[in-house]
Amino acid sequence: MGAVEIAGALAASRKAVRLYPPEHPTHRETVVALTAAVTEAVDVRPVVLNLRDGRLYEGSNVITEASPATRALAEAMGVRRVESLTFHMGFNETDATGISEVLSLKPTPELLVHEELESRGVRAVTVSELEDNLAKEAEERDRRRESDRSLYRQAIRSLKNISADLAAGGPTESVEAARAVAQIIERVQESPSAVLALALMSGHGDRWLFHSVAVMLYSLVIGSRIGLSDPELLSLGVAALVHDMGSAPAEDGAARPADTDERHAIAGAHALGRFRDDDARSMIVAYEHHMGIDGSGFPAGAQEGRTLHPHSRIVAVADRYDGLLRSAEGPRLLPDRAVAQLLREASGGPLDPVITCVLVDALGVIPIGSVVRLSDHSVGIVREPGPDPLRPPLRLVLGIDGTELKPALDLDFAEDKRSIVESLAAPQLGIDPAEYL
Repeated sequence: MGAVEIAGALAASRKAVRLYPPEHPTHRETVVALTAAVTEAVDVRPVVLNLRDGRLYEGSNVITEASPATRALAEAMGVRRVESLTFHMGFNETDATGISEVLSLKPTPELLVHEELESRGVRAVTVSELEDNLAKEAEERDRRRESDRSLYRQAIRSLKNISADLAAGGPTESVEAARAVAQIIERVQESPSAVLALALMSGHGDRWLFHSVAVMLYSLVIGSRIGLSDPELLSLGVAALVHDMGSAPAEDGAARPADTDERHAIAGAHALGRFRDDDARSMIVAYEHHMGIDGSGFPAGAQEGRTLHPHSRIVAVADRYDGLLRSAEGPRLLPDRAVAQLLREASGGPLDPVITCVLVDALGVIPIGSVVRLSDHSVGIVREPGPDPLRPPLRLVLGIDGTELKPALDLDFAEDKRSIVESLAAPQLGIDPAEYL
């Protein structure tokens, strides 16, 4: 099949064009090899390479001989919105150099491949460009992401306002928090995976704020999956949002002393007793969220014979998972390691095993937000659980050559032979999963 040889030669030529000047021997060799591959493949009829749903076709026949080269070509065409490449008779080194250069240009919404080919004197390659569907999808994704972040910022604001009121020693209302939580409940019911991705948000300073909002998001997903009513979800969400109020900075902004670590549950419960409503669940959850169902945890001396509130059990699981990912002390675990640790702690340990399994099922064995390397060295981020727990749907963000894919490409493994070979620490790659999901 000539398409496979063309893809291989084109992959080598693209790499050489990026790395070496025209006078370099490798540059020259790969251009000559690409010219030869196309000349041999093109007979009376041209060779047409089509891209459909992320897969490469020669004409109407899918190319089953998947290789790093064919996948790289499919990615290069996809991110540059190229639907097909047609190679004609008379293909020469000018054409080879031009197509290699154009398919190496940074993909942007303004890039018009046919114009770039024409400007380089390419005559024996014609291109059909997609309507800007990928760009439109990316634009819609960005719009939805910004809307989600607006909900996130509203939750942060309400938490700050409650903290300021309580720090000043006065009563406070839970209405603002309830309003923020209510909007997020709608989003949970619409797209729990998007909410779980939103929980990955972080920022500089005020760790307790980001932690508190993440715990609220995880708790709402759990509550929704176990069938809590909307009023119950609202109460759970508010309680989860303010569960760590005892860890909030002092009124002057100073961090609380380290010796309050085990007393923040009591401090938070006392503070939340000043809520102007009749719902005591926020106070109960603040007091109980570090208590284990096995009698472990703190506050000390409060365990014997105590039955934990169901909301406390939910928040405890959410709190522990986010704590493993966002640890202030000691190493932060990769998401899959955090899930494994969570399951260990639910096996005869402090965490409720049913609630833990509900969260793990929502996250996936390789959880949403995990950065993974594939067998062809491309890098993706898990965007939601899938039918196969070890091959979840991904958003590819780095190609096999390590360059960023813009826009990122969604990948489902149903018809893809690649596999996940390892999980990676996002900071080491300079990747923030929350920016892509």
